[in-house]
Amino acid sequence: MAHVHLLAAWQHQDIETIKKILSPDLDATFILPTGEEKVYTYDHIIKVFEELFEQQQEWEFDVIYKTERGSDSVVIIRIFREDGNYNLIEDSSLAILTFKTINGERKMVRMHMEMGITGA
Repeated sequence: MAHVHLLAAWQHQDIETIKKILSPDLDATFILPTGEEKVYTYDHIIKVFEELFEQQQEWEFDVIYKTERGSDSVVIIRIFREDGNYNLIEDSSLAILTFKTINGERKMVRMHMEMGITGA
């Protein structure tokens, strides 16, 4: 259930908890609406979260699918965010998150994010 802890921290913009859940060896790939691919490391992802969290916003998540692959957990989530008036800040993103047990703790080891998804 590491994804639940991650999403709760994300929703509360709790960067310290997020730092603990992400693996230092995290591989993160973002596909922008233009089709451009960006690959990030742990340090860069933390900076992205910090920049996003400078603005107060409402994060929303729809867990679409969760499965296991051996001892890994793979979760597919739709992510969107709203301002204080419930207006979408940007189009949704679709994320595939992979969690693994490392030294007895569940850590997110991979993130693949397709950004700019339209429709519900």
